[in-house]
Amino acid sequence: MRRLVPLVVLLLGLAACGGGGEDEKAVKANVERFFATDPAGCTLETERMARNTQDSATTGEAIASCRRREQQRRSGGDSGTPFAPSHGAAVSGVSVDGAKATAKATLQGGDLEGQKLAVGLVKQAGVWKIDRIDGLRIDARLRAKYDSAFGPNVRSALKGRIPDDKVEATVTCIMQRFAASVPNARLADQYEGKLAPGTLSEAGEEAAQACLATSSQNSQS
Repeated sequence: MRRLVPLVVLLLGLAACGGGGEDEKAVKANVERFFATDPAGCTLETERMARNTQDSATTGEAIASCRRREQQRRSGGDSGTPFAPSHGAAVSGVSVDGAKATAKATLQGGDLEGQKLAVGLVKQAGVWKIDRIDGLRIDARLRAKYDSAFGPNVRSALKGRIPDDKVEATVTCIMQRFAASVPNARLADQYEGKLAPGTLSEAGEEAAQACLATSSQNSQS
């Protein structure tokens, strides 16, 4: 019996290596799909990540929102996001440790082309799901694109609420206050799924209330 032990150990070791290889392939495939224009990638996040990245209160709403956006992107329509989406990622450096894994993803296409992200995954019910993203950079160019999408929405919301001659000054005030409370690093946190749903909306509302109060005071003086 003693002479069989090394053989048993060897076979177990080979089996473990085979399983690890399959896990690495699955991790790579899921990260690639997640960053591609593919509605199937919408179920490849943990529930917390899905809610945060889609800014939705429930997981069901988050997945439905994600699928709508991906389908709109596939059809060439407006996905409702300020940044042109990536269409894939080059994945490398996959490492698996039990039910956790990490990988490097270099984004391909869109406004985030070339950005190198660190991706953390966990295995849930046999499926590798994205649980953390690090390394996204929001520079001046990307911030300008975000603000150019945000500004018109603010302007539209103010129409009819305040005198027309106060609109532009109030828009500028709100944009400046919002930028101060949500600097580029915090905006990157939103896209990395690190902020709870509604965080940026709350910041925008606080900026709007402060600027509207100032506008009202100036009108009365």
